[in-house]
Amino acid sequence: RGFYCFEEIWEEEYSNPKTDSDLDEINTFSQSIFLKRIAQINKSNCITIKTKKNSIFFDRSIIDVIGYLNAYKKSIPKKWKNIALETKYYKTIFYCPIWENIYKTHKGRKESFAESIMINKHLILTYKKFNYSINNIPKIDIVNRVDYILNRI
Repeated sequence: RGFYCFEEIWEEEYSNPKTDSDLDEINTFSQSIFLKRIAQINKSNCITIKTKKNSIFFDRSIIDVIGYLNAYKKSIPKKWKNIALETKYYKTIFYCPIWENIYKTHKGRKESFAESIMINKHLILTYKKFNYSINNIPKIDIVNRVDYILNRI
């Protein structure tokens, strides 16, 4: 529909990062994802293509990485917190709340539905902690979800 969107980043070598210690795969995975999302932000500042309303969409943000680590009670590097405070996306984020009717596990999402509820809670808390307003997208079909977002930007 004429907008630029940065897609989700997924690291193939981490089919399902282990979360059971502070020296585990989730920390390495999160660092890789965090750096790649920073690269997306940097790239967004250089995009010269004209998009509708000059809006750019990000499927996920660096705040998500921090939220996931919070969910698993992992330490967050102070540098990341500072970057998250300095880096601003749009003030209001569009958030797709967890929806059991369409929830599926796949290569990029190995979490159980119960685990996803826990992650969802921490993502919302983390976005609020970093002073973002959350606009929950209604649980409606995909075309109407897109319309919902586009009618509010």
